[in-house]
Amino acid sequence: MGSKKIRMVYAPTQEHGKQVRIEDVPQAQRDIFSLSNEEVQELAKQAVQIEKHYGRPMDIEWAKDGHTGKLFIVQAAS
Repeated sequence: MGSKKIRMVYAPTQEHGKQVRIEDVPQAQRDIFSLSNEEVQELAKQAVQIEKHYGRPMDIEWAKDGHTGKLFIVQAAS
């Protein structure tokens, strides 16, 4: 959530498995937090709901839409 050198960006393509590209984060954006305090709280609430549903701690992966800012839970595994 702090300093970052690379990011994964959606890259629409017809080639299977090539829909995300890894690129350098522009220097001016490297030390800017990716999430607001409110977004961190929302992800934490969703994580608690997911863990309650499964009855155990879960490894939860999320993504943030670069255009809309919407947060998505993309995977939960134990």
